[in-house]
Amino acid sequence: MQPRPLDMSPYYKGGYDPIPADLEALRDIAVRERYRCDPILKYRKGGRFLELGPWRGVLCCQMKDAGFSVSAIEMDQPCVTFLRNTVGVDALQSFDPVRTMRQMHQGFDAIAAWHSLEHIPTPWLVVQEAARLLNPGGILLLAMPNPESFEFGVLRSRWMHLDAPRHLYLFPIRSLVEVCREHDLDLLEVTTTDIFSDIQSRHTWQMLARSWVRVKYARGVIGNILYWLARSRQNQVGRGSAYCAVFRKAC
Repeated sequence: MQPRPLDMSPYYKGGYDPIPADLEALRDIAVRERYRCDPILKYRKGGRFLELGPWRGVLCCQMKDAGFSVSAIEMDQPCVTFLRNTVGVDALQSFDPVRTMRQMHQGFDAIAAWHSLEHIPTPWLVVQEAARLLNPGGILLLAMPNPESFEFGVLRSRWMHLDAPRHLYLFPIRSLVEVCREHDLDLLEVTTTDIFSDIQSRHTWQMLARSWVRVKYARGVIGNILYWLARSRQNQVGRGSAYCAVFRKAC
């Protein structure tokens, strides 16, 4: 994103999702969104977990309920308060996650940036600090919109997941893998066809239909038609709307 606004706060007013009323409401969401934590729990069953940019804390809740000791770095103060007081997470409020990470000590068994890395001014430094903070054999989960997706190739500046100016950087998968390898983080798996990528894709075509079609009840129909027409292309290797990559720190 160039040029980047000096003050990003106006673009985050209202957030992406409302903060739940209580812990049970958050758990109801967490049960439906197991795709966030499953890639980590496949490789780690407990220990210390750090999430970067958790917002309302779906993944934090999932990992805490799975038996992890959970910490988080989040810029939004109401979210931090909710995470501390309701979810029971050691949440730190910070607009500079790299600086905050540099003040933390090694010892995490898993770290995740679930669709938050693209919001950070220096994402490569986040990867560097994550590698430092992880224990040997620790897991790093990185999920982002995919700039090599079929959708972006077709829609270009109309692709909703550019989300300018909130999304500052988008990495092709190969570039992210190269950055991680520089810090002894080995790729375990990557996919662009997981559940969340499919959700993002459907959302893309539905929002596009809303911008084209004036008749309210026709928007959803046309959006779904566009989604299904594009689905076979988006299910090709590496062409999905978003990717989820899992890395392991060398032992």
